[in-house]
Parts: sequence; structure tokens; C-alpha cells
Amino acid sequence: MSGTPDLSIVMPLFDTGSCVAEAIDSLLRGADRLLEVIVIDDGSTDNGPEIARSFGAPVRVITQEQRGPAAARNVGARLARGDLLGFLDADDVWCAGIPDPRLAILDSDPHVSVVLGRTQFYIPRDDGERTPYLQPFHGAEAGAMIMRRQVMVDSGGYDESFVHAEDMDFVLRLRDMGVSLIEIPDICQHARLRQGSLCRDIDAVNAGRLRAVRAAMVRRSSAEAVEADP
Repeated sequence: MSGTPDLSIVMPLFDTGSCVAEAIDSLLRGADRLLEVIVIDDGSTDNGPEIARSFGAPVRVITQEQRGPAAARNVGARLARGDLLGFLDADDVWCAGIPDPRLAILDSDPHVSVVLGRTQFYIPRDDGERTPYLQPFHGAEAGAMIMRRQVMVDSGGYDESFVHAEDMDFVLRLRDMGVSLIEIPDICQHARLRQGSLCRDIDAVNAGRLRAVRAAMVRRSSAEAVEADP
């Protein structure tokens, strides 16, 4: 650990009991300045919540009726005690390393509010290793971001009406608000491609992305209209 624990990480959990132990372990072993892991059990029907509880502090599990990952992240953010906030889905792996380059940027420049690294998608193998899938992705993946917790307060958090591409919508809204967001080339998350995961529904993901882009276009058009109005 490179400094005083001040990072809260929120983990939405829904029926990923086969993966959640690896996800939590990656945080406990490799999340720099980790203060707490807030697991939001989003109506799981498997043993994932029990596995998460078995870790004990600094992991805590909150159970709610199923409302989706956007709502789970919002709930976790409201409960967070750290000044900095990160996210990791329960079937992914944290790999930013210690010291975390995102924290170094946030520490050095108080005007920067969000730092976004890259995500490497992978296919799990029977021997426990990971086969990379495509090149590292520099998009709006929640698990690759660290932000100041106040960002969630000021922005209103994730739009809970999104089931897919909620992270893309969130980042686009931050940019439209003028939030200072920096992208770095470091791989900060390994995202598992598994049968049944939300990201495997390509048509639904693309529809969500299109909705997010359209919403951004409407916001910007409205802002331009206001500026042009004498």
C-alpha cells in the first residue's frame, strides 16, 4: 500500500458465485490504498453473497432486491466512506498494481476528478489462466475508473434506467458537465467474457450505447440553444 487507505470500491453482485472470490481477492491483494469493498448483492439466487461475507472486513455485503448494476453502484457509492471511489464487477479482476497510476494523478492534481485506465477483456481457461481477447480497450468501463466520491454526488450518479452501457452514459454526462477526466494507457481491469454476462448480449449493448450517444447529443444541442439565445 502506497499511502493512507482512502479508496472505497463498490462491487455489484448478481449470481456470480463462481467468480466473486477471485474478484475480491484481486482487490485485497492488489488495490492500492484500499479502505473497504462494498458488495451490493443485487438479488442473487446463488451462493455469491455467502462467499463475499466469508472474507470479513474490509468486505461488507449489502443485500437489495434486483435493480441492476447502475442502481447497485449508486447504493454502494452512497454508503462509501472513502474520499476516492472505484468499481469492480464481481466477475472481473483488478490489476492496476501498487502504486496505482490513477491515484498518483489524483494526488498530484486536485483539479482532476476522474482517471480512466484501459480494460483487457479475456476468456478464462480451465487451468485458471486468462486468454486475452482483442486489444486493451480504452472505453468507459466502470472497473477501470477511479474518481473523487464527490463526483457521484454532483452528477447524480448512474442513470438507473440503463441496463446496458450505463457506464458509457455516465462518462458522457461527466464530460458534458465539464468534469476533468484523464485517460491513461495502463491496463487497470481484466474483464471476464463469460456465458450469461450482460456484455455478451451484443445487440442490447449496442442499443444501450446508441441511447447514451443520443442522450449526449440532445444535451449538447440544448446547451448550444441556450448559449445562442440572446
